[in-house]
Amino acid sequence: MHPLGARRSRGRWLAAAACAAGLLAGSSEAATFRVNSTADTSDGACAAAAGGCTFREALAAAVARPGRDTVRFDPSVFPPGAPGVVVVQQVLPVISDPAGTAIDGAGAGVVIESGGGVGPPIDPLVFTSGAGAPLRRPAIANLTVRGFLGTAITLCGGELPGCDEDVSQAVVENVVATSNGADGVRIGARHVSKLRIAGSVAAANGGHGFSCDVESLAGTRIERIAARDNAGDGLHFFSDAGGADNSIADSIAIRNQFGFYFTTDARLTKTRLTNVAAASNLQSGIVVGGPELVDATIERASAASNLGRGIDVFGAREGIVLRGVVSNDNALGIMVGGSPLSGVTLTQARAAWNATDGIRLQSSGELVGNRVTDSVVAGNGEHGLNLIATTATGNLVSRLRAAGNNGTGILVDALATGNTIEDSQATANDGNGITIGTGSTGNVLQRNTALTSDATDLVDGSATCTNTWTSNVFESSSGPCIQ
Repeated sequence: MHPLGARRSRGRWLAAAACAAGLLAGSSEAATFRVNSTADTSDGACAAAAGGCTFREALAAAVARPGRDTVRFDPSVFPPGAPGVVVVQQVLPVISDPAGTAIDGAGAGVVIESGGGVGPPIDPLVFTSGAGAPLRRPAIANLTVRGFLGTAITLCGGELPGCDEDVSQAVVENVVATSNGADGVRIGARHVSKLRIAGSVAAANGGHGFSCDVESLAGTRIERIAARDNAGDGLHFFSDAGGADNSIADSIAIRNQFGFYFTTDARLTKTRLTNVAAASNLQSGIVVGGPELVDATIERASAASNLGRGIDVFGAREGIVLRGVVSNDNALGIMVGGSPLSGVTLTQARAAWNATDGIRLQSSGELVGNRVTDSVVAGNGEHGLNLIATTATGNLVSRLRAAGNNGTGILVDALATGNTIEDSQATANDGNGITIGTGSTGNVLQRNTALTSDATDLVDGSATCTNTWTSNVFESSSGPCIQ
């Protein structure tokens, strides 16, 4: 080759190499930084050499790169059976990247612990996206954060303290947040979508276990969490402008203020709680509601020994289903409220030994078209089933057993029209067996058994025989109209 041609070829190769180097330097492709030291020091580099990358250095390196980077842990330094402990002595860098950094202790044993000398900010792991930018896909998984003065893990859309941008597709999985001074996990944002919290524990924190206080909330999936012994609520989710399509499953909340508190100041739709348990909380066990609650399901849930209500559903409008729920030894067993309150299905429920009513459906206006079936209310301090409203129309009580309550077994405390109580038992109650309210007309009470009440087995609030009583079994009644 002519020397000039060789020089030209070499020049083209160098230009191409320089271009490639420039692209790589500005690349936003994901990088992984592996922590291989338990020290809390920084020399400005996260090196691959043994002991060359601390957690602090890995966070700084991830923040310095654009794009969604991942921080992992060397299992030879952080063995799964004997976790490595990073004792944090100074403030960790804020993890600020709109692309969402991931911190993952999978395959290792990782504890991030306060050294006691952490000054403001006192929250150790803070994910933000910066001013004017949403936070997408932040993730923290498979590690323990303990002993800090503030919140263990914060996910903030935008900048602190406002957190007024969106957060989407955030993941908190297999995390333990314990003995921190504020919340275990906190999400702050304008709108949160597709949040997932799974397999995680928040215990003995000075605030809430899991906290989310946002404008709106959609597509949240919370599963297999445990919240216990927190000074605030076990799970505290509140949205100003409403929420849709959110669920909590296979989770427990024990010895908190409220157990599960999931509410809004607006419309809440398609909410589902399945196989959750709330026990020994200082206020109510399970609270779901807002001004307008639509299409909510609580299934196979239990609430026991809470100082407030066991299960409290408020603002109910339509499509409310409680199935297979158990609520024992609370201030009140199961409370469903709304004005009007209509279309509630409550079936296969158990409410026993509560200080007041076992089951209460209550409206300041109408109760319309609600169904209580195949359930047991027993040994409660006041009434077994209590329907309270100005008017009650088209409601059904069927196959209910109300026994040994200190008040009335089944009470319709309303001007009732066109309701049916059938195939139910109300025995050995200290008040009446079954009572239907004063002035009620056009109701059907059939095939019920009401015996051994301390007061009267069957009480008809109409003095003009405008209700139909047929095929009932009783010893005492309020008048000759009852058959």
